[in-house]
Amino acid sequence: MAITLVGTFEGQKTDGTAVTVNLSGTASGDVVYTFQHTSVGSGSEPSGYTLLASNNDGVDSTFYVSRKVLSGADASVVFPAGVNLDGNACAVIVLRGVDNTTPEDTATTLTTGTGAADSPSITTVTNGAWVISAFGGNFAVDPITCPTGYGNQVDITSSASTQVTVGAATKLKSPAGAENPGPWVDYFGAFVAVSIAVRPDAPTVNIPAVLPNYLNIAVQTRMVGY
Repeated sequence: MAITLVGTFEGQKTDGTAVTVNLSGTASGDVVYTFQHTSVGSGSEPSGYTLLASNNDGVDSTFYVSRKVLSGADASVVFPAGVNLDGNACAVIVLRGVDNTTPEDTATTLTTGTGAADSPSITTVTNGAWVISAFGGNFAVDPITCPTGYGNQVDITSSASTQVTVGAATKLKSPAGAENPGPWVDYFGAFVAVSIAVRPDAPTVNIPAVLPNYLNIAVQTRMVGY
């Protein structure tokens, strides 16, 4: 089954309080990826989510990347609070057609730096996987442009005493292999960036409808053999 986009969503607070991002169109089996950049010592994965990566940007904020396989339609994601008067920027990508047992095709990669936010290389192993390039930065920049060849961009800034920016975008990777996303245009500052390889769900085969025919063939062949 091919991966498809359900939607991208975003939200922010300038007072460090929790951020509720409303979702729409979700269903059981969809996979939600979340991205949050907020003050050091605060924030974390949303309740019920699996933390894929987190790291300090080297200044005073931390980037959190999480994932959840939905068991039903979710109406929102609640991101934990940051620190009073600090920025709290949050973005969400919801995908359909993702392997619910092993959503990531390989381990998520992470890098930090100062300059143009640039997600690290990652190597997919399944044809038709999607790569997500995402970053959290310690500087408020809007607009920004995702790496060349990527789409479904979502980004949000929060301009407070601590300014933060989050951006994420996707790309189909087929055939499988190494992928180096490249830099986000217009952002320049301290950053944490990740690359996520999202594994497509395997196609289903209606075995009961096919198997009886093969059983008959096998019996007939055995009889002829005698």
